[in-house]
Amino acid sequence: MSDSATHYEALGVAEDASEKQIKAAFYKKVRKHPPEQDPDGYKAIREAYDVLSNPVARKEYDNMAAYGDEIKQLEDEAEDLLSQDPPQVDAALKKLKKAVVLGPEIGLLRNRLGDVHYMNGEYQKALVQFNKAIDLDGSNPAYRLSKGHAQRELGRTQAAERTFRTVWEEDTGDYAAARALAGVLFDQEQYEDAHSVLDTAIWEDGKLDFEDFFCYYDKLRYYVLQGQTEKLKEEMEIVADLPESSEDRQFAAFMLGQSGFQLYELNAFDLAHEFMDVATNLDPDSELLQDLAEHVFGLRGLQKELNAIMESDWAHEYVKQIMALYYTRAVDEIPQHEFEQRMETGIDNLEMVMQVDPDSSEIKRSLRRIRRQYPEAYGLNESLFDAILSLPDAEMFAGECPYCQDTITAHKQQNRGAGHCPNCNREIRFTGSAYKKPRSSSRSQSSQSQSSRSRPSQQTPSQRTSSRNQSSGRSSTSSASGTHSSSDAPGSREDSSGPERAYEKWTDEEEKQLVNWKAGGISLDEIASRLKRSKSAVRSRLRKVDSSTKKSDGAGEERKQDPISSSGTASQSTESESSSLAEGLLTAVALFIMFLVFLTGC
Repeated sequence: MSDSATHYEALGVAEDASEKQIKAAFYKKVRKHPPEQDPDGYKAIREAYDVLSNPVARKEYDNMAAYGDEIKQLEDEAEDLLSQDPPQVDAALKKLKKAVVLGPEIGLLRNRLGDVHYMNGEYQKALVQFNKAIDLDGSNPAYRLSKGHAQRELGRTQAAERTFRTVWEEDTGDYAAARALAGVLFDQEQYEDAHSVLDTAIWEDGKLDFEDFFCYYDKLRYYVLQGQTEKLKEEMEIVADLPESSEDRQFAAFMLGQSGFQLYELNAFDLAHEFMDVATNLDPDSELLQDLAEHVFGLRGLQKELNAIMESDWAHEYVKQIMALYYTRAVDEIPQHEFEQRMETGIDNLEMVMQVDPDSSEIKRSLRRIRRQYPEAYGLNESLFDAILSLPDAEMFAGECPYCQDTITAHKQQNRGAGHCPNCNREIRFTGSAYKKPRSSSRSQSSQSQSSRSRPSQQTPSQRTSSRNQSSGRSSTSSASGTHSSSDAPGSREDSSGPERAYEKWTDEEEKQLVNWKAGGISLDEIASRLKRSKSAVRSRLRKVDSSTKKSDGAGEERKQDPISSSGTASQSTESESSSLAEGLLTAVALFIMFLVFLTGC
């Protein structure tokens, strides 16, 4: 069908064809150019039918062809511009506007100008032209349907419904008006009314004709969107039994195939499989259907496995994310370059996640189960998943403090034993796979309470303040599973080799940067951000560096104390010296009292 063909040529009728002949020719052409399969071909024959089936529009068309050479030339040039790839819409609009100036009373030109505005997304301008076309010929249903579509796009849903209903009620068998009205009803969630309109149009003449399949196509599509699987099965059986001619079977197969693919996208795999079976049986030679069927059948098992994994509570979230990413690429839902970018980020995250338990162990456990129970999902990238399983066990562990639930990250081997939570400063015990309360915490607390009553003060206020300051240091470290706080090593001490932190050491370079930045007037927040540590950890380290500097200036060699634990060697020494002094004083007082008693007795 050439772009320059007349409406008569498009339908294959003579210029003096009757209304009945024009209608018959249109329906014959529709079988070869269904709207869902050949939208451009259908548009040409539908436009020809709308013009030639209406007496007023047909007369305008004939007059333009006979006497409007300049108008006809502008219209043909506009159509040529619209047929280019991509369509030259702006240039075509200029041509049509000139034609309208030459023939302002021709409704066909007004309607066509409105069509091109609509195509360009200019719905308000389109509506203006459709209204002017209706003013010239109010009986033309095509003009009024165009108006309804513009109203719908402008969000004037109820106005569009009224427009479509007026046209449909004039001819309830007109599938174009029925589909338009049902669509706007469905938009308003009036599902029963939408199906009722389509059923009326389908069975208007008491039989299912080829043109009725267009309304059936909408019914199936609406049932898919509603999730009405039982209704879909009923309609599928009706459609499968009715087609008689090869053209009927081909379109029915196309319709069922499209519905099957929509069901597949909604994860209704079994029903999608049934629809594709019926569709391919109706039209086994269709390449399009074969491609759809291969897609649905080939990914059916994989989809079921992925759904089971995604809905499980045993699969690690990272595993779910990477499986979903590979699947979206497998079904071409994302382009290759986007997939590669997201995978690069995912691999970077994976390297961090696999360094810390329990995430590392849970990921491996999830992949082993997938390899055993869901082979198609594991096959999305078997080499990557095998590589993850072959990684060494994580050396770090992240878990919650048993008191304050703050997350702590520590080395599983180096940091076993007793220590303190950097958040609440309570004593905890690290087993390598969990942070627990000390075994003898209750006895220790009781003993400390009795000792406190018997010896109310073993430290001066300044000593107690110093001890609290020394035990207040905290730190934080980032792991793959989030940002975790970390305390000094359980049981760690400082010796002559320098201070040692439990879960992450301060390097000489870091301390040098810390001092230089502080001297340069950089804020505590900025320093913490640069070193990727908490403000409390930076503040504690600055205090310690300052203290060490002062001591080295005044006294030479210093005795080093544990920065976190209040039970370090230095504090133990201080407590021991205080205790010895107290015991000496008590002894002296006792001897003095005994001496007084002796004198009194004398």
